[in-house]
Amino acid sequence: MTAMPAPRHFTLSDYERFGERHGFDYQWHELGDDEDPCLAEGIMEEVPVAGGLTLVVSDVLNHRGYGARSMMAPGFTSILLLEGYAEARLGGRAKRLTLNDNDAITVSHDDTQAMTGEHRAGLRLRSVSLLAREATLSDQAAPAPLRQRLARKGFSLDGWRADAPLRALAESLFQPRWDGALGRLWQEGVALQMLAHALSADDQTRPAPARLSERDRRALERVRDALHQQPEQDHSLDALARLACMSSSTLRRKFQYAYGQSVFNYLRDRRLERASHGLRREGWSVEQAAERAGYRHANNFAAAFKRRFGTVPSRWR
Repeated sequence: MTAMPAPRHFTLSDYERFGERHGFDYQWHELGDDEDPCLAEGIMEEVPVAGGLTLVVSDVLNHRGYGARSMMAPGFTSILLLEGYAEARLGGRAKRLTLNDNDAITVSHDDTQAMTGEHRAGLRLRSVSLLAREATLSDQAAPAPLRQRLARKGFSLDGWRADAPLRALAESLFQPRWDGALGRLWQEGVALQMLAHALSADDQTRPAPARLSERDRRALERVRDALHQQPEQDHSLDALARLACMSSSTLRRKFQYAYGQSVFNYLRDRRLERASHGLRREGWSVEQAAERAGYRHANNFAAAFKRRFGTVPSRWR
């Protein structure tokens, strides 16, 4: 990869091919009657890095919720979640992980490990990952600290937070400054800096596990469902707090913790996701999309849409 590819639609066939190549099994929720529906859109690129590592750059908006399960071959994985929310279970003890914006994990293991995760519809996930599998890693070219990490026996999992300089480097992968050999050199440099951060992580910096009660989770789901199903409505924080049987401040805090974004950022994303779908799949005009997504002014809608998707709504076809 020298320049980021154009955003594309991902269908069931795309995920099946990806699953066959990397050992993932997907369980989709509410597929409907489409023969090969659009399940997500965005970018996902795999970049070979010297020494046998792979850098994965991903920015995907999920249209359908799904569960994923994989069997990870012995090796090393580090994932930095720049934007979004993810839940996963790793290892023989099914350790639960909850990741929000700028959380990261580093995993190494000397045997095959199971990973399962759930991904909700309507959420945008932007991440940068590093993968190294013992079967493909070059002993001579791989960095010495990585070889030392892989020499450990057993299963190791560390959590950490990305600092501002690393976040800026990771963000630069989504807007490359150079093409060709210079672009590739920059990508490898970013990958090695992320590797250094990942290898230096320890248990003391691990993100705190989720501590929401089951009652809280059900209440927050009611709020999320209301925003998801009726994004065009003029939702107020007070009304949503009453729906959740919480105070407004408690709802703000717990919603952010549960879903990795504020109540109204979630609502904005859902509105723009609905507009995107209507423009591309239902033939809506820009004015119809703005109205049905809950925007009173077309100019505000166009500005928000361009910030999210990088182009104006009239060109989103």
